[in-house]
Amino acid sequence: MKPLRSQILVTLSCFLFIFTFPLLVRGQSPTDGFWLTDRAFIGMQNPDHVGLYGNGALANFGLLMNIHTGNIGIGTLSPTTKLDVRGNIRAGGYLLGVSNLNTYNIEIGGASPTSSNGQGTLFFHHHNMRAHQLRYTNGTLFLEAASQGYPTNNTPNLMVGGSLGVGTTQIGSLRLAVEGTLGARAVRILPNGRPWPDFVFHSNYSLRPLSEVKSFIAQHGHLPDVPSAQTVAEEGTDVMQIQSVLLQKIEELTLYLLQQTKEIETLTQELQQVKSQLNPSQPK
Repeated sequence: MKPLRSQILVTLSCFLFIFTFPLLVRGQSPTDGFWLTDRAFIGMQNPDHVGLYGNGALANFGLLMNIHTGNIGIGTLSPTTKLDVRGNIRAGGYLLGVSNLNTYNIEIGGASPTSSNGQGTLFFHHHNMRAHQLRYTNGTLFLEAASQGYPTNNTPNLMVGGSLGVGTTQIGSLRLAVEGTLGARAVRILPNGRPWPDFVFHSNYSLRPLSEVKSFIAQHGHLPDVPSAQTVAEEGTDVMQIQSVLLQKIEELTLYLLQQTKEIETLTQELQQVKSQLNPSQPK
């Protein structure tokens, strides 16, 4: 009975040695490691990196980790970040940051940080096809239809829920703040509830006498209802409002001209009457 027990112990020890020994393999050669199956191998790429590959090519580890920094590389032998992937990534969930960190960064591009040129593209899918893309090329960021996708002429819309600053961080309460010049083929300002100055032509409109306008200009240095140069310099101007005010002044000028035309016609008639009385023989 005792020899049988000894044989069993020896057999178990051999099995334990066979299955345990590969886990203790250490070295500096890419071949140092152990096989998980006939197609998967874990080994040391160098004294600092342990890798996993399954295609038998020692030069290209599928998954590699730096045992000192904890950096993990997929498709690369020298990971420089906590996760360094050379290839495409597909995720069905969210990309989450760690709660105890204050800054989360995602870098897209192929150029080195010291290069003046670079490019990278972020694709947005619709119906499992590329629909839109956010593309960075040599200093310019493009939001456009995907170069190959669904469909290629599907121009995207950009919706900003808050405020947008272009060339400035001084946004304040504005929805859009631009430091510089805007260029456009046309600008359409939507109604904002302010009455359009057709009211000038209403029968009950009170038109200021020109003498009153003259006194106002002498006192304030600008037309009534028109903001002063100082106000515009300090506060800017509302395009819709200033257009409305200018049209109001044009319509008031029209009324002044109509009044003067009527007065001129009346004076002309009176002058003709005086001439007829002074020289009755002169034809009218």
